[in-house]
Amino acid sequence: MWERREKPLLQVALDFTTLPSAVRIASKVKKADIIEAGTPLIKSEGMKAVSVLSAFGKPVLADTKTCDTGALEASLAFDAGADAMTVMAFSDDSVIKEAVEEAERRGKVVVADLMHLKEPLERAKRLKELGVKAVELHVGISQQKAYGIDASELASLAEKIRELGLVVAVAGGIRPKTAKAFLGKADIVVVGGYITKSPDPERAVEEILKALGRL
Repeated sequence: MWERREKPLLQVALDFTTLPSAVRIASKVKKADIIEAGTPLIKSEGMKAVSVLSAFGKPVLADTKTCDTGALEASLAFDAGADAMTVMAFSDDSVIKEAVEEAERRGKVVVADLMHLKEPLERAKRLKELGVKAVELHVGISQQKAYGIDASELASLAEKIRELGLVVAVAGGIRPKTAKAFLGKADIVVVGGYITKSPDPERAVEEILKALGRL
């Protein structure tokens, strides 16, 4: 799943605090490519949430946002059934390297989250040297609320990082009209609220997929 694509895959972020809420949406987004066990869900429900979501038969990313004990937290996520987990790109190189080594040992993936970095392109170069194969450009929920911004401004940066040979995911308030900006510039589009807060999540998924040229 974490490979180069001209038409991005769709990852649905389940940023709930209760497992039943996450399961309800997971059961309705069958056309999505990747299910994300969001950070609030993991903090509230533990790795049990990852195990339950993996039962839907789709690749699962555990958004652990790890910034210490990289190998340990990677192991916890993978033991629970995750196919990928996240580390914060601002973490010490040692944390990222040990998470990557654990992932490689088990045939899994580490995604480095570039949120809050002033020089994401430079950091991406170093991440590649550390063995990272996938990164995420991410405008967090707090930033969206405070500054009224979303991921739509990241298309150019995504393209530059992708030219390094890294798989690039983008996240942050993405809707159908902004998803189009990432065609040929990102490999994975992460969508949360537009789908999870929709009265018709299945239709919302289809709208995103159409914008990505997938339907």
